[in-house]
Amino acid sequence: MSQQATEQRLTSYQIVLRPNTDIRNPPQGLVAALSGQFDHAAHHAHGHMCLSVPGASPGDDSRQAAEVVLLAAAAHREVSTGSPVTVQVTDARYTVDGYCHVLALCEIPLAATDPESSASEPEIS
Repeated sequence: MSQQATEQRLTSYQIVLRPNTDIRNPPQGLVAALSGQFDHAAHHAHGHMCLSVPGASPGDDSRQAAEVVLLAAAAHREVSTGSPVTVQVTDARYTVDGYCHVLALCEIPLAATDPESSASEPEIS
């Protein structure tokens, strides 16, 4: 998995999977590693993320598989950190070089990213 900020209509935080990565049956380490990337997408690209899947072709299920992996990563993040993230796939594009680029908007609640904001909220007894 490599990381970079890229221009995809809007700026997005791009994660490129390595060739031969089985997106349909991803190793748990991939889900865990991806769960740590949401903060980078929020910080560098206002929550816009692009997951690039190699070995894809139009009409296959790469978009759906990538969406499932992103949702699994969001669930992993919430379980492991207590910090939720909402993932909404907005587009998918197949390219002639065999990639499916899945674009998603990943939203992290302000309280989950800004510790001062939760300190200023009144407590309810």
